[in-house]
Amino acid sequence: MTIRNQFKLKVKDYFTNYNWKIKAKIITVVVLMFLIVFDQVIKWVVKENLQLDQELIMIPGFINLQYVINHGSAFGLNQGKTILLMTFAFIIAVILLTWWVFSRHTSHMVAIIFVLGGTIGNLIDRFLNDGGVIDFLKWDMFQPKTIFNLADVMVTIGIIIIVITLIVGWIKTFNYNRQEQKKLQAKKVGSKINDKTAKEAASAATSETARKPI
Repeated sequence: MTIRNQFKLKVKDYFTNYNWKIKAKIITVVVLMFLIVFDQVIKWVVKENLQLDQELIMIPGFINLQYVINHGSAFGLNQGKTILLMTFAFIIAVILLTWWVFSRHTSHMVAIIFVLGGTIGNLIDRFLNDGGVIDFLKWDMFQPKTIFNLADVMVTIGIIIIVITLIVGWIKTFNYNRQEQKKLQAKKVGSKINDKTAKEAASAATSETARKPI
């Protein structure tokens, strides 16, 4: 069998036996569609009911409504770089989608769906609004008083879930490795004790044999 055929067989076997977590993926796809539709519906409601740059007091000193078209990135950053931002968002979406397809961890899939939902939501906006994104939530608690949207919130939630999941995973791995080291040390100590006991028993048996008359 040639190396090429061996490689094909290994790849086929890998994908055949891979745990695709189909049920979790179906659920997360439904959630993804809901997030995207919900984001677009809210933006449409804002666009239809508020004038551009109009501000409404929502929760004084915390958050207000203000309809703006943001030609930058999340939270009003990187203004005037529409093509770069659209290209970057598309690349991120492809990477996230690939990660989601091969992910076997439900927490990772949930986090990816939030980030992907926000990324796609804003990407759709850029195609519909001449490269701009509809922002309407104005942070009014302290500086900087940025304006953002639900898609930005989704991305933030997804990133927070990913960070928490990674930290929890690192802690679990650290604790597991520490427990394994303790078990290994305990085995070494036990082995030394057993060797010492065996040597003492053998020495005692030799002494007893030496004391017996011939």
